Amino acid sequence: MRSTLILDGLNCPHCAAKIEDKIRSDSRFADVEFNFINKELKLTHELGDAVTAEIDSIVAGIEDGVTVLRADEEHKHEHHHSHDEEVNIPVLIARAAAIAVLIALYFIFSKQPLFLILAYIAAGGDVIYRAVRNIGKGRIFDENFLMTIATAGAIIIGEYPEALAVMIFYQIGEFFQDMAVEKSKQSIGDLLDLKIENVNIVRESGIETIDPKEVESGDILLIKKGEKIPVDGVVTEGSAVVDTSALTGESLPREINTGEKILSGCINCGEAIKIRAESRYNNSTAAKIAKMAEDAAAHKAKAETFIGSFAKVYTPAVVVLALLIAVIPCIALGFDTKWIYRGLVFLVASCPCALVLSVPLCFFSGIGKASKQGVLIKGGNFIQVLSNIKAIAFDKTGTLTTGRFTVTADDDKTLALAAGLEQYSSHPIAKAVTAAYKGELPEVSEVCEESGYGVCGIIGGRQAAVGSRKYMEKLGIDISGINGDVYTAVDGKATGGINVFDEIKKDSAATVRALEAAGIKTVMLTGDKKESALNVGREIGISTVEYELLPSDKTAAIERIKAQYGTTGFMGDGINDAPVLAAADIGMAMGGMGSDAAIEAADMVIMGDDPSAALRAVRTAKRTMAILWQNVVFIIVVKALILTLTAVGISNMWLAVFADVGTALISVLNSLRIVNDIRMEVSH
Repeated sequence: MRSTLILDGLNCPHCAAKIEDKIRSDSRFADVEFNFINKELKLTHELGDAVTAEIDSIVAGIEDGVTVLRADEEHKHEHHHSHDEEVNIPVLIARAAAIAVLIALYFIFSKQPLFLILAYIAAGGDVIYRAVRNIGKGRIFDENFLMTIATAGAIIIGEYPEALAVMIFYQIGEFFQDMAVEKSKQSIGDLLDLKIENVNIVRESGIETIDPKEVESGDILLIKKGEKIPVDGVVTEGSAVVDTSALTGESLPREINTGEKILSGCINCGEAIKIRAESRYNNSTAAKIAKMAEDAAAHKAKAETFIGSFAKVYTPAVVVLALLIAVIPCIALGFDTKWIYRGLVFLVASCPCALVLSVPLCFFSGIGKASKQGVLIKGGNFIQVLSNIKAIAFDKTGTLTTGRFTVTADDDKTLALAAGLEQYSSHPIAKAVTAAYKGELPEVSEVCEESGYGVCGIIGGRQAAVGSRKYMEKLGIDISGINGDVYTAVDGKATGGINVFDEIKKDSAATVRALEAAGIKTVMLTGDKKESALNVGREIGISTVEYELLPSDKTAAIERIKAQYGTTGFMGDGINDAPVLAAADIGMAMGGMGSDAAIEAADMVIMGDDPSAALRAVRTAKRTMAILWQNVVFIIVVKALILTLTAVGISNMWLAVFADVGTALISVLNSLRIVNDIRMEVSH
């Protein structure tokens, strides 16, 4: 059974990784995933009180102050948790006042060290407590231990003012770092917040407010101005202007009229409307997107897993180096406190928390920013793949074109025959042919459809067929002299042709130009006939077009493109595209119009229907990885420089604190640029 726990109060990504690893190593639990944004721990195991208590024990063994809740208990705990946070403010003020008084007394009473020692305890008592507690739990090499050993050592060798100042500035840095992390998580959470608290349902007795989870398909809902659409439905009364930006990233509002479909998550910006629910809340578009967004954090990128593994080796190594710096010179040259001091400074400067914090935060920010732009990337691993993309293959119908077809037939008899057979097919062109015929459809028996080819059956006692050129060739029917995209035949003889015109989306050409300019090869893969495919390719600027492809042909084409160009994406929307989406290095599904199978198979879901989302996603991924490597290089260079200076006796505790807390704070603030500063528009 798949279960969810909330680890309330867990704010340390390093600790979160340790908790996830610890629980994952327990054979009783399977498929363990932790979402740091939502504090959700998901695992395959039926949750009972004993199991919850066991996980609580594992969590407490790594990080105190974390409350383990079942998902259904989270709401009950929210008020208590917020109250606890409010209590911390006067505690901080009291600590600051006590430290200020003790420092004043130090100067008043002839610089008695006792007052600085007491101030040191007031400033870093919690750090010292956590260090001692963690040693008892077998966790020695953490930030609390390093800071405690370094500052306590400074006191032992008589550096009282420096020990106190380092602890104070460490705590200040941690405070601002936590604030920056919380702001980042809040920003990302706001981007992904599609949840709806309540909804107005129309009853015979009047309007009633209910939980959206109670809505049933067929219920009539009243959506007032400013309210979110809770479930997917159809407008039954009124018309409205809706803000779809939460789903599609599109800033311009859309007008929705009576009889038109409307997706959950949109906001009604106009007058009140009534809609008929066509899904339950948990199956709605908004709920699916929120679920996929929450799950995205579980898919860790290679860079993220590497940093976690690196920290496990790095920290013990630098502790050993610090010990060697302090001890070996004392043995070789005689005892001198300067060597002890250098070893202590080395300890503070070496802490890897900045790396462990900044890397996952960058991926969280990238996922959040892409979501705001109408693109749901299903994990940090896909951001890393997308940043290295070399080619994108596009499906044609519904991806580069609107999928809204204009149909013209040789005559009504041809159209009637085609519509009679095509009514049994779910292909977009088949639906367009059926919709184009306004008369009564003929009766058809013994219907047989060959996916991607055509349909045959018995009409009026005669064998009839409709389909592509390939289908006619397969049936051995001569269509020479007949023009069209779709052909009809009766008793083995061609009877007519139907032309199908598909409107090209307004941003297709601009997207292709921008991708090619960025060095990304564009290819079109379509099942349409040669003439139609090449015409669309020429109009939008794609030089490489492969046509008359079956789903298996598209999959083979993707493999060829990957072999030729490298990392390859595929963008499509139909159910037949699911195998191709899975075969590509990164599958991109059109979520607004796409099938559930395509969305499930894809690694990236575009909530609108504009291909320019591919460009936005690529730019977001590249920006995310650029900022991530800025952070990594900055942190490593600063630490390497200060560690080197420390080893030769030039550095001090102040620089060491900057190497630890300062680099972490700067990298967190730099990560926030992903959410706040990216500007990505396609010029039409």
